[in-house]
Amino acid sequence: MPPHLRGISISIKEAVTQMENRITSWRQALDNGQLTAEQLAVLDEMVEQGQAVDRQAAASMLDWQDAIINKPEHMYGF
Repeated sequence: MPPHLRGISISIKEAVTQMENRITSWRQALDNGQLTAEQLAVLDEMVEQGQAVDRQAAASMLDWQDAIINKPEHMYGF
């Protein structure tokens, strides 16, 4: 684990939940410097796992997932 991520233990799901309670966009928060160290670690983890090419792409992906995949319609299969 990279040194900047040591001691940070937060899952992507936990970070998304925190984001939903504070701001509406990962990408906007990233661009505005509003993300916590734990939230930045989530983006870094996504990059390290090959889920995104950089933090901006990871933030955009989380925004997309929140807007598209987590809608109530998805739960009911519409």
